[in-house]
Amino acid sequence: MAPMNVFHLFTLGRIPVGATLGYAILMLFFSSQLFEAGIAYGLVGIFGLTLSLLVHEFGHAMAARHYRLSPRVSLVGWGGVCHHLPASKDLHSAIIVVSGPLAGMVLGFAALAAQSIFAAELPQRLLFAVTLDVLVYIGVWWSLVNLLPLWPLDGGQLFQLAAGRFLPPAKAEQLTHVVAIVVALAGAIFAFAVLQDRIVGLMAILIGGMNVQRMMAARPKSAAPRRQRSGHGDELLSEATQALAAGDPREALRLAHQAKAVSGIGASQLDAAWTLLTVASARVGEWQDALDYSLRAPRIAPVFASRVEALAALGRVDEARRELHAPDAPALPPNGRAALESLVGEGRTVN
Repeated sequence: MAPMNVFHLFTLGRIPVGATLGYAILMLFFSSQLFEAGIAYGLVGIFGLTLSLLVHEFGHAMAARHYRLSPRVSLVGWGGVCHHLPASKDLHSAIIVVSGPLAGMVLGFAALAAQSIFAAELPQRLLFAVTLDVLVYIGVWWSLVNLLPLWPLDGGQLFQLAAGRFLPPAKAEQLTHVVAIVVALAGAIFAFAVLQDRIVGLMAILIGGMNVQRMMAARPKSAAPRRQRSGHGDELLSEATQALAAGDPREALRLAHQAKAVSGIGASQLDAAWTLLTVASARVGEWQDALDYSLRAPRIAPVFASRVEALAALGRVDEARRELHAPDAPALPPNGRAALESLVGEGRTVN
């Protein structure tokens, strides 16, 4: 996809905001019926749309800024986008994703409350009434739609993150697109047959088509050779390994997460990514994450040691003991095994 020409508008809270020419088309399309009632009503529609999108995207951006991921917001032809660096943990990614619709709903429900408070005055203040209608329509109803498992909407991204906890990345992505296609098809039928809303129906078809396209693009060709290692994945894994060796496990976590998300990453590279995530999580004391990652990493000495440490740190000493003395426990250096035996025997946690 060619890069979008984003024109810088302003910077708020160290977060740059820009827009494309496509957003101008979206504004006119969204407010076209309101412009028929008068220029003022059309401008109110543009104001409500822009405010709602900015609040939504700044919900994402503020969460991303909290994790120091250098966010920036763009208003584009299909709405808004918050760009940021990859998060170092899936939990952080989920928080960033869900913060957008939550912020939008806060604005929408505030407008809904204002409709109740000023109900007697709204018939005489039509511009104010239309503004509130637009804010409620986008802030409440579209925020709820946005949480449906429809990739690339926020709900679809959350679904993919959840699926990724149980499935390999490629399988999680495939399942996400299949679910999105089914939901989009059901939504299109409902929009045309029940709501009689062509715009919503066409949007559902568009989203479904995007998911079909992504599935087809990810599908291996029958005559294609076996998938090779990703060069970019190797670079990230090498940098993550160096960061871990240099005593910077948080940087190792960030890089390993990026490597795990690289398209076309090979099985051995994925094993290396899970290994780095397990060991680095243990190094920073994120014990539950270390346990979760260890279930997907190969059962090798560094992963095994980190898993035993995590179990002990979480107070699950009996489990740690059983792991340490399991018949299939990998070989450890004598001093490393002695340290783990001492840890398990005393039931201490690792700092």
